[in-house]
Amino acid sequence: MGKKKKRRSKQRKQAGNTNLPLAKVLSDADWLIRAGKVRDAIALLKAALKNHPADEKVRNNLYHAYQLRKQQLLDKDMVAEASVVENNAIRLLPEPDSMTEVEMLILMHPLIASRKITADRLGKAAELLL
Repeated sequence: MGKKKKRRSKQRKQAGNTNLPLAKVLSDADWLIRAGKVRDAIALLKAALKNHPADEKVRNNLYHAYQLRKQQLLDKDMVAEASVVENNAIRLLPEPDSMTEVEMLILMHPLIASRKITADRLGKAAELLL
């Protein structure tokens, strides 16, 4: 029997295309996320990160795409896979010493919203996020 060839989506094929301008990659990734194709957006953003490792927009968009993918996996009760995706997202975060208080609060927003950390413990700044 012959080998089966895996199908790859158009977006995943484009992920290897390094000639796309960064603005186009970011807009394509945003469109993919809104279309519910988070895996394709992650592939596109990972390729962009290889070409632009210092670009904070790419890192932030990839971080948020990983968080969306984690939630998709948790909705399917795929806890182990969600944990791997979360670890990938965490590696994109800057060192805590270089983060501003606002960036830390934005990062902690899901914990505040789920009431795992109360706003009382974080002070008035957390109230802005709620």
